[in-house]
Amino acid sequence: SNIGEQDDFLRSKITREHIQSTDMEETRLLRNSLIESAMQSVRDMSFLDGNRGGEVTRMFINFKFEELSLELCDGEDPIINIAAVNTRIQMKFLPEEDKTTTHISMHDLVCEDKRVWSMNGTFRRLVGRVDDETLIEQPALFSLEHVSEDVSDISNMKIGSYQVVVLPDLIQELLHFFTVPDQRAKKSIPMDTDADADTDTSMEVVVADAEGGVETAYQQSVELWQPQLRNSSFDVEALNIQLVLVDLGSVGSLSKSAPVLTETIVMQGQMKVNFEMITDIARGMATENECKIDAERVEIYTAKGVDLRHPVQLLEPAKLSASYYQKAGRNGDADLIELKFATLSPVDLTISMQNMALMQALI
Repeated sequence: SNIGEQDDFLRSKITREHIQSTDMEETRLLRNSLIESAMQSVRDMSFLDGNRGGEVTRMFINFKFEELSLELCDGEDPIINIAAVNTRIQMKFLPEEDKTTTHISMHDLVCEDKRVWSMNGTFRRLVGRVDDETLIEQPALFSLEHVSEDVSDISNMKIGSYQVVVLPDLIQELLHFFTVPDQRAKKSIPMDTDADADTDTSMEVVVADAEGGVETAYQQSVELWQPQLRNSSFDVEALNIQLVLVDLGSVGSLSKSAPVLTETIVMQGQMKVNFEMITDIARGMATENECKIDAERVEIYTAKGVDLRHPVQLLEPAKLSASYYQKAGRNGDADLIELKFATLSPVDLTISMQNMALMQALI
């Protein structure tokens, strides 16, 4: 017998068809088994929901990136490189609760100036974390918790200590990179609808039999507008934000003979922000907005070099608080706007003529 051989010249036609059908059946069973195992890995948290009358599938999605990089180029010349280091994204879809949760964490965000003429520059790293030497384990630079439900959205963001360097010439190049010329002519379409109306007016045709004849009438019906509101809450907590403004007149990248210690103005502090918004879903507009900002250890000083040496204090550490509230008017009424600002500690600000000249050079 030649059952194990490749050539089948001695086999009958029935035997060959039987072997081929057996192989196809095994392939089909293997494929179905793989598909079922893949579906089972997604449905491992499935269960029966008595209220919905069927099986409800919970879905969990996890992503992990050691490094996710983006580089912007002008032709073949690079402009800037942005890299997210050790990023994790976790998503949970809970249909039985009409809720979706998202968790995002990022260990570090590195942004570097890649322009050719800035290779020897003092400030090459534009965005990066600032580690606290007093802590044994450094916290994540960025973490976000978001919960989306049927009528509400809640977001909590925590930001660690990081530094942002502002280079005006680089900002101009980025704005030019993202600017897309619009060649189409813009036409304005007049809108006669009143988005602020609280009533919905419609025309109804009424046909009635008036003693052997047919009478047609138009009847206007007015229905009270029932708003569909959605609440959104967004909280941000930053441990330490450091904003560095660089004087381009003393940047070492512009000339090799330029001074090594670049003049800068540094603004830093801790911040907590709470933003709440109520949106009318049917109208697609926000009816109420409220924003509260609490800042501590807010200070401004001048320094030199990438290590921020020789600091000279301009604003002593202060504690500030501000709030903004807006409520949209109804039926043609004006919007209500409230703006409050308060200092919770003494403010000591010292500015010299040299500081004023440096600020004008930065602006």
